[in-house]
Amino acid sequence: MSGTERDGLSHRPLNDTYGHEAGDLVLTSLGQLLREQFRVEDIVCRYGGEEFAVMMPGADLVATLARAEGLRLAAAALNVTHTGRLLETITLSIGVSAYPVHADEPGLLLTLADQALYRAKQTGRDRVMAAQN
Repeated sequence: MSGTERDGLSHRPLNDTYGHEAGDLVLTSLGQLLREQFRVEDIVCRYGGEEFAVMMPGADLVATLARAEGLRLAAAALNVTHTGRLLETITLSIGVSAYPVHADEPGLLLTLADQALYRAKQTGRDRVMAAQN
């Protein structure tokens, strides 16, 4: 595993504001964006709730950070409408860890990416943060 990204959608309670159908539509739109933004060999999966994990075999830290930033910008440019109403901009907080820079064990890479995700959220959201050794 070369890179792991953990994404969290906007901190606003989208389902509470617009309803579960709108939340599902945003997740579907984000899923399509993930398919478009990553390579065939990358593994993209929903990690839980509104969080996703991406494994990028063979990608180094620089490439992984660039891909994460590209995803963040592409998500912000998405225009998702529900019942004729444009929904809020999608923001992504992303934590990145890379093999072997941060760790050589998949579980630890995921833990470090998760910690970076929470640092991204704590420092203002809608940003990409690399893991710390």
